[in-house]
Amino acid sequence: LASCGEAVAPAPRGAVAKEASNLLLDAKGIPQFRPGLWELVRTDSSGDGGPERERQCLGEEANAELTKLLTATGTPACTVSRARRAGGIYVTSDCLQAGVRMKTSLDLTGSETAYRMKLSMEVVSPDGARDGGVVMADARWVGACPAGLAPGDSMAVD
Repeated sequence: LASCGEAVAPAPRGAVAKEASNLLLDAKGIPQFRPGLWELVRTDSSGDGGPERERQCLGEEANAELTKLLTATGTPACTVSRARRAGGIYVTSDCLQAGVRMKTSLDLTGSETAYRMKLSMEVVSPDGARDGGVVMADARWVGACPAGLAPGDSMAVD
């Protein structure tokens, strides 16, 4: 585990690390996914509605939301830990702001053409009340991005 604010030990400059899950990581520890059109299916623990499906065009880098989760740094009020393990990457954070504690954990496994992500969140208010949930996302590469869809663009899937 990395200590607060430290990044995962990087691979040699310009190299790509390969984990047992075949999850490719760049020198910053960010997963490398095949550029193109990806289909994502998200479900959450609330049970409201069915799974959400979308298609997203990815470029050379992971999307900004995932990159932000994987590269969060610690502060005096926020402890962040990262671990590489046989299945991929695991990141946790425990932050306190204005008396509210926010705990998250992100578990990411996969390869350059498919991944599974589990994001758990819990908020503990100053009076001890707890709220939170889990979001699961399964994604797979489906091919090249269609004309008119640039990296970062997405579209709903019926």
